[in-house]
Amino acid sequence: MATLLEELCARAGDINPREVEHFHRLMAVWQMLADLAFADLLLLAPLKDDPDENLLTLGQIRPLTAQTLYPDDHVGTALLAEFAPEALRALRTAKAQKGRVDSRGVHRAAVPVRVGDRVPAVVVREGMPFGGRRVSDLEEAYQTCADVLFKMISEGAFPYAGVEGGEPPRVGEGLMVVASTGVITFASPNAVAAGRRLNVYKELVGMQLQEITGGPALWSSIDAGKPSEAEVEIGGEVISRRVVPFRLKGHNEGGLVLVQDVTELRRRDRMLLYKDAVIREIHHRVKNNLQTIASLLRLQARRLDSDEAKIALDESVTRIRTIAFVHETLSQASSDLVDFDEVIRGVLRMLEDALGLVERDIKTDVRGEIRELPAAVATPLSLVLTELVQNAAEHAFDGEGGTITVALERRESALHIEVEDNGVGIAPEFAWDGSGLGLQIVHRLVTDELKGDIEMHRNGGTRVEIDVPLPGYPAR
Repeated sequence: MATLLEELCARAGDINPREVEHFHRLMAVWQMLADLAFADLLLLAPLKDDPDENLLTLGQIRPLTAQTLYPDDHVGTALLAEFAPEALRALRTAKAQKGRVDSRGVHRAAVPVRVGDRVPAVVVREGMPFGGRRVSDLEEAYQTCADVLFKMISEGAFPYAGVEGGEPPRVGEGLMVVASTGVITFASPNAVAAGRRLNVYKELVGMQLQEITGGPALWSSIDAGKPSEAEVEIGGEVISRRVVPFRLKGHNEGGLVLVQDVTELRRRDRMLLYKDAVIREIHHRVKNNLQTIASLLRLQARRLDSDEAKIALDESVTRIRTIAFVHETLSQASSDLVDFDEVIRGVLRMLEDALGLVERDIKTDVRGEIRELPAAVATPLSLVLTELVQNAAEHAFDGEGGTITVALERRESALHIEVEDNGVGIAPEFAWDGSGLGLQIVHRLVTDELKGDIEMHRNGGTRVEIDVPLPGYPAR
């Protein structure tokens, strides 16, 4: 399915797939650009074959470090050429263009977006960053970094390939600016605080980047012109550092290092992993306990003389093994979701062995798919299908072979399941109240626990239709 950006590029026309991919990479990191420039950014492309040279807005981002000048969403709208002279000049000349500062103190500039030998789009940056007041060292450092990155965009050197993956970079967490010599020329207060976490108590500004903890790897990334991201942990403190090298005309111009204290994030991650491991271990132990109970019931059944009692215990064993199969699947999963299609196929294999279906020439066939379900739905639903298949295998074929088909369908708000056999068919006077224990269990699970509907039809054989609402949707 095409993204909004791809649809807009198709509307503009004359934009090839490589350029669309470049725009995707740019928009993955341009929150950082907007924050560094204290400016709103618009990505504009010329409308093909438009005699008025109007531009289409492909994307828009607002700064988190300054007041936005664009409270409305302009994505997908046309910008008249008369209101974008800088953008048109940037497209024609393939060079950055500055507009006049208006009476409000709004600065406007247009930066060509180069992809290979072409300039298919332009970024308009518009902001009112300082309002005539004195610029702080942090603001000056931000603006300097923004200017370099915009120059790289105009040369086609930024954004880097692969930067679209992961969390977008954020400058507010902490930032260090590094010169081409490797000297740290600026460190924000948050970057200094993060350095303290790593036992760096010297003044960062003026230090060589290689001198700080993990610094050689950071400098290697800048020197090679390859962005990187790594974490350093000392004494339980975890600091994430993301390197954005500066490259102009192929030369090393230093870079910036985005710094973030992720100690609490990693602590929560470890807690979640621990809880996940505990939950999976619980499911594993529940499965083992259920299997033990099933084994005890089988042993008890062998000591009974009553055939009716043996049958009742065997049916209980099958139900317990079905529940155990769901818990076994959960013990191997990384969430509380179960691959229901896998569960049902496993349950049918278990029933084939337990009921001797192959020897009786009874085949089972699963069609369609439901995919993942919460355990609270998967467990009772797997029990329902176990009972229906077992009931069909025992009563539908009157000593002859046949086929039991399970059809699975996931609809928008509900599950639709059919269990059909080509046997002798149910009795015309069938009623749920007068049915055996297995079918009464089926009816109660579907209507009471799953809040669904179940109907049984005679159509040569027997077809059972089940409709169950998906979690989050109202019951029928």
